[in-house]
Amino acid sequence: MTLIHEKPDTEHASLQPSDAQPSDPGESNTSTYSLLGATGQVGGSVLQSLLSQQPIPKINVLVRSRSKLQAQLKTAPYSRLDTSTITIFETSSGVSDIDTLSKCIQRTEAVFLCAAASTNKPGTTVAQDQAKAVVAALRSIREQGSRSSPTKLPRLVVLSSAEAEETPYFSASIPWPIRPILFASNYHIYVDLIAAEVYLHQERKFDGDDWFEFTMVKPGGLSHDISRGDALSFDTQQTFLSYVDLANAMVEVASGDDAEFGKYNGRAVSVVSPGGKAKVELGSGPLLFKGLLVYVVPWLHDWLF
Repeated sequence: MTLIHEKPDTEHASLQPSDAQPSDPGESNTSTYSLLGATGQVGGSVLQSLLSQQPIPKINVLVRSRSKLQAQLKTAPYSRLDTSTITIFETSSGVSDIDTLSKCIQRTEAVFLCAAASTNKPGTTVAQDQAKAVVAALRSIREQGSRSSPTKLPRLVVLSSAEAEETPYFSASIPWPIRPILFASNYHIYVDLIAAEVYLHQERKFDGDDWFEFTMVKPGGLSHDISRGDALSFDTQQTFLSYVDLANAMVEVASGDDAEFGKYNGRAVSVVSPGGKAKVELGSGPLLFKGLLVYVVPWLHDWLF
């Protein structure tokens, strides 16, 4: 595991690679990916899925706290996996540090955008901030490239939700009396995710026709459970789905060749398990109830969570 160290001469120092540099996926047959949100539940599952691939890809990880990620890697199942292909980019400013973010994602095949709010906090912009920062980094990388030899930009695999839609599509299978309750319970999370998706579509066209590639992955309700297999779907969602199966599906989207990824580019997909639904997440009921209370009385958030 390689560490990108901080420069101590600024308050929020950017991380400058020393002997470790982001690798060029064209230099070998080993794939290289970048991961945002690795210490979260979905991001951690994606990291586990990547480390379980054969051959193990190179993985650039952007984190606010290197020690938090290192502690995570010492626990199961990471402790049983080879983590030597991970390069850590640490910055206290998170994704808003565009210089460090650019170094983390350049010369990679895909970027996993896994950061999202976990509670129904009013005014949350986690997904929007992440999307805006990544687009700014992509623009910076593109501007640094030669006009005669344009830089190939990584594709984006973006975490969202089946219910984060202005017009129900994936969530249409959910009974209509329940759907507005679910949306209200996660209202601020979904509004943030929807805004991030709208932003990506707008920016993709702004600088030219489809100047970067991205796919929205929109799972249904998630559960801590074993893998039951994964299949991508353009038509329906599944509740519940295990974090493991979601992560494997996101890696599948990212690792396809150009022709395969072309099916998903600019589109939204959901995930189902051929082996059946995951177990019910026991904590989902109380979480939804608290989220609904916050929707009605926003100032309750900090007290309930």
